Amino acid sequence: LDLRLPDGDGWTVLTKVRSMNADRRIPAVVVSASPVPRRALREHAIQAFVAKPFRAPELWELVSALLPEA
Repeated sequence: LDLRLPDGDGWTVLTKVRSMNADRRIPAVVVSASPVPRRALREHAIQAFVAKPFRAPELWELVSALLPEA
């Protein structure tokens, strides 16, 4: 979830996705070059924060750990 998008913000996207899937647990990882207040992460039930720049393998490992086994 990138917080700065060309036509909106990641918080809005997250809220919409979660409201459309209210019966499911939707994990979220925030990716940002700017600091994000811990309060905002808690309020949106964010499981992890990744600072830009990041390495793709590290992000993949983090996201994989949050997803249930198929």
